[in-house]
Amino acid sequence: MLFDTLRNYTASMLEAIYQHPFNQELIKGTLPLDKFTYYLEQDILYLNDFSKALALIAVRLPLQEHRECFLRFANESIQSEKQLHYTFLHQYSLFDAEQKEQSPFCFIYSNYLLKLAILGTVEEAIASLVPCFWVYQQVGQQALMKSRSNINNPYQVWIDLYASPEFDHSVTLAVKIFNELASDCSAQQHEKMIAAFKRSMQLEWNFWQGAYSLENWGISHLQPELINT
Repeated sequence: MLFDTLRNYTASMLEAIYQHPFNQELIKGTLPLDKFTYYLEQDILYLNDFSKALALIAVRLPLQEHRECFLRFANESIQSEKQLHYTFLHQYSLFDAEQKEQSPFCFIYSNYLLKLAILGTVEEAIASLVPCFWVYQQVGQQALMKSRSNINNPYQVWIDLYASPEFDHSVTLAVKIFNELASDCSAQQHEKMIAAFKRSMQLEWNFWQGAYSLENWGISHLQPELINT
């Protein structure tokens, strides 16, 4: 199975994500609140585009059962994640998605997924999406084992979501479809799938890093005279 090959191939990348200070501090409950809320705000914006990519790919899938599965991901699974994000944010601050702007790390990742969903082969498009499912499953499951000793972890609800049987089921389905499509691919198509999977793993790490460093565009305002010309 191609996924098993990729899981071994990117094992060091997954470990780097898990060992990232953002995730290690989240597990301990010591992650500064401003870093976590910034991450949640950006993840909501990312999930909006991730859901679009899922829907775009769904209509391109040849099998009806695969199409239905990806549409459920786009509608049900993503909504549960966003709802948790909104609930947490509303406890501490007001969040208006219309007033928020994607950060560089969110913009790059989101646009990469949308580009492949539209212009890539359906196989490499799916390969670009699977790491998001898989990485969160793995981080959530490992975090759950480590966080049980901290009964006052403010981020436990986030950990519980990604370590839940429901999320695990979604990941299993996504990987199953990935492998089924890969089984009918040529060696050249496999190369494209591997490249897409690897790039998304890199972008996953950059998402955590960008949130941890509160990365922004640096320059975001035009001079008034430029706006009015």
